[in-house]
Amino acid sequence: MDHVTTGCWWSLIKEVCYKADGIGCFSNAKPYDNANCKLPESPNAIQVKFLLYTRANTQSPQIVNKTSNSIQASRFSSTRKTKFIIHGFNDEHRPWMSKMAQAIIKREDANVFAVDRSKGADNIDYNQAAANTRVVGALIAQFITQLRTTTQAQYGDFHLFGHSLGAHISGYAGERISRIGRIT
Repeated sequence: MDHVTTGCWWSLIKEVCYKADGIGCFSNAKPYDNANCKLPESPNAIQVKFLLYTRANTQSPQIVNKTSNSIQASRFSSTRKTKFIIHGFNDEHRPWMSKMAQAIIKREDANVFAVDRSKGADNIDYNQAAANTRVVGALIAQFITQLRTTTQAQYGDFHLFGHSLGAHISGYAGERISRIGRIT
């Protein structure tokens, strides 16, 4: 055998589009054929939640969505730096994320969002969870853009912390917003 055929040649569905959600289309063509050719699930299936911690609410986070009204009604302030904590595979918004948010807030007066994507990560199918990372990254980028539009926050003041697949998500968000301040 001189060569091995790779890729998703056997897959019938090659692309999914979530244009109504404003995040575009996703294919399983190279280099995205590494999740056993799975395509990402819809934002509705993944159900990403943005949980905001500030010094005014260290114990009980606020759920903030991407609408201007939700952002304006929240404790988010564009005068503070903003951190996003993004969990990994088969994880959810657990006590470690709250503790990390509280530790950050204790050290500096910041907006800290814990990104809960448990519906798209609590899945025994690692390949599906990995495929979903691109949609979550797109949703985070969309949310950050709306934060900036609504409050005049600066892209350089955003810092994304990703653990496990959360690191991939951070990278995908950074691909969409090249001026993000920092990705860890």
